[in-house]
Amino acid sequence: MYTDANGRMLVNFRSFIKGGDDRGIQSFPSYPAWKVLSPDFTNSCFSKKIVFIGTSAAGLKDRRATPLTTDKDAEIAGVEVHGAIVDNILHGDILFQPSWSLGIDVVVIILMGLFLTLLVQRGRALLSFFTTAFVIAVVLGVSYCLFRWAYFVFVPVRLVTSIIIVYTVLTMLRFWQEESQKKHVRNMFGTMVSPEVLRYLENNPASFSLSGYKAEATMFFSDIAGFTTISEALPPGRLSDLLNRYLSPMTKIIMNRNGYVDKYEGDLIMAEWGVPFATDDHAVQGCLAAIEQQARLAELRPVLKQEFGHEIHVRMGINTGTVTAGNMGSDRRFQYTVIGDAVNLSRRLEPVNKDYDTRIIIGENTFERARAAIEARLLDRIVVVGKSKPVLIYELVGKKGDVPEQLVETIRSYEKALDLYWSQNWNEAIAVLEKILGATPSDGPSLALLQRARELRANPPGPDWSGAYRRGAKE
Repeated sequence: MYTDANGRMLVNFRSFIKGGDDRGIQSFPSYPAWKVLSPDFTNSCFSKKIVFIGTSAAGLKDRRATPLTTDKDAEIAGVEVHGAIVDNILHGDILFQPSWSLGIDVVVIILMGLFLTLLVQRGRALLSFFTTAFVIAVVLGVSYCLFRWAYFVFVPVRLVTSIIIVYTVLTMLRFWQEESQKKHVRNMFGTMVSPEVLRYLENNPASFSLSGYKAEATMFFSDIAGFTTISEALPPGRLSDLLNRYLSPMTKIIMNRNGYVDKYEGDLIMAEWGVPFATDDHAVQGCLAAIEQQARLAELRPVLKQEFGHEIHVRMGINTGTVTAGNMGSDRRFQYTVIGDAVNLSRRLEPVNKDYDTRIIIGENTFERARAAIEARLLDRIVVVGKSKPVLIYELVGKKGDVPEQLVETIRSYEKALDLYWSQNWNEAIAVLEKILGATPSDGPSLALLQRARELRANPPGPDWSGAYRRGAKE
């Protein structure tokens, strides 16, 4: 029970106990041979004692180092090692290290490796560091306690070394992975979002998925009115300059409002709010960005007219809804974008501006989510191309509180006329619309609705008429 399979045993050398020498290690009473052999020596000191006979002279090569000796001069006589062994046996505190302890070490190392893998991969760096340091301290503490009170020799070197190696390797791997993720995110979104959003996406890659996921977002499309005519009139170099002069400030406004510039298609801008950077006010931000773009364009219009000979007017469509967001494309080329009915409707709303001589049309969902921050006019109930179900559309007029009172009155009068129009009260609707146009002759929605009201008064629809305006393919 005291030796291992190789006949070896672990000696529990004691330090600073009664009888210890000035070196702080265990020392048993010793008597030199000359003294024992002297005639006046009494052997009563050996009574009922276990006596060991040995040598202590350095030349006889029986000086031994122990775990408690610090230098060569502190070596003890080899016979004292035998004394310590017998002393351990008598006191029942001999140290032991069973053969199965190595297997326990291996199991603990594997479990600790799995624990550190989960910790480093999922936890924050500071938490991982302090937890690892705490685990090492626990291992050392357990090792000491087992040795001190249970006489069990648990050597912590293997486990502590494994912990340090695993933690270091995993930390380096995670750093490399995060740098790769940041580089990937930076390559995908660096020129499409504001620096603040980019930093968030780099630091929180788990906040969005590149593989595709459902999200609520606000989509934005804009087109330059009459761009085909402009592109035919300008040489390629000048046309490119014009587009750059127009697209640069528009893009900056979108990005400053935490929007994601999805793509450019000639003069078209497609942007989203709510993906890949999730926000609760994505509809508000999309609407305010559109208002700011129109305001900036009003400042640029005379400058571009003077420089390029063409006035730039832009139509915009905005809609909010559930989309599928993620990387779309082939296995060799793809882009982060959104798809779904809400996207299609947003794209369809942009050209609807032609029918009402408006600049920004938003969907019902966008209006409901942004109504506290914007002033909008209920424009109509329409059926867009490719759809059979009518939807409500609104003209985005401006930011709440910034719209002149006269325009607000026009909006309320128009909405009253629209309600009369849907109720087939043609004469009353026409009277209200004519009154609006008497004060504001250029009000596009009133002109469009007045023309349709007169046509329907002359050719009344059937009783099942829903009031929806079915728009043809006027893209």
